[in-house]
Amino acid sequence: MEDLLKKFTVKDLQKAINLTSTKYSRTIKATSDKSDFRIHFPININLDNDLNYELGLMWFTSYNTIYNITNENNIFNFSKDGGKTFQTIIINPGAYEIKEIDSEIKTKTGLKDLISIQPQISTGKVIMTLGENIQIDFIKKYSLNELLGFEKKVYKDRINISENLAKITNITDINIECDLVNGNYSNGNLDNILYSFPANTVPLGYKFIERMNPPNYLPISRKIISDIHIQIVDQDGKVINFNGEKINLYLHLKQV
Repeated sequence: MEDLLKKFTVKDLQKAINLTSTKYSRTIKATSDKSDFRIHFPININLDNDLNYELGLMWFTSYNTIYNITNENNIFNFSKDGGKTFQTIIINPGAYEIKEIDSEIKTKTGLKDLISIQPQISTGKVIMTLGENIQIDFIKKYSLNELLGFEKKVYKDRINISENLAKITNITDINIECDLVNGNYSNGNLDNILYSFPANTVPLGYKFIERMNPPNYLPISRKIISDIHIQIVDQDGKVINFNGEKINLYLHLKQV
C-alpha cells in the first residue's frame, strides 16, 4: 500500500479531485448585427489539459430578414406596346413574398389591371397573367425570372406558367459554425457546424427562435480560449446576410 501511495503523484491527486468535484460549467451569451463575428474574452479561458470539455448551443434568435431580392435580381423589364419599346423598373432590395412582388410591380409599372403574378400553390410554380399588348422581357441582366421560376426569354401570352419552381429563397439551411468545436460531418467531411436548422421554419419578416433542450454538445478543439469565431452560413457555406438585424445566441461550455 505504501508503494502504491508513493506512485500517486500530486498531479494524480488533482485529477481525482477534478473528476469528483463540481464540474466546470460556463454560459456565454453573444449579440451581433453581423453573421460573421468573434466573441472576445478580456482574460483567456484556460481549461485543464487532462480533462474533456464540450460546447453546446442553448438558443439562437434573429428575425428572418434574409433578402430574397437584392441588386442582383431586382430588374423587371416590360412593354406596353406589344414589344416595340421596353421600360425597366427596379424593385427595392428586401424580403418579399410573391404577392408582395406582384403588388410592387403593379405599383411601379402602373399596370394594375394588366399584370398579375400569383403563386400556383399546387405545383410550386408561378402564374403570370398579361393584358393586351403587354410583354415581359426576362432576358435582361439581373431580372426577377429565376426567383419566379421563369426562363430567360420574352413572355407575351395571356397566361404564362413558370417552367421551373419558384425560388422565393435560395437558402435552404441555416448553419451556425463555431471554430471552437469539431465532430460534425457534412457530406462525409468533418466540419465545425454547432447547430443547423431549415431556413423555412418562419416566414420572411418573422422571428427565428431556436431552443435546444437539451443542447447538442460537441467536443472542443482547444483548451486556451481567447476568442470564439461564429459564422451563420447557408447550405453552401456562404455567410448569410441578415441585413443588420440582431443575432443573439447562448452557448454552454462544460466539462464532460
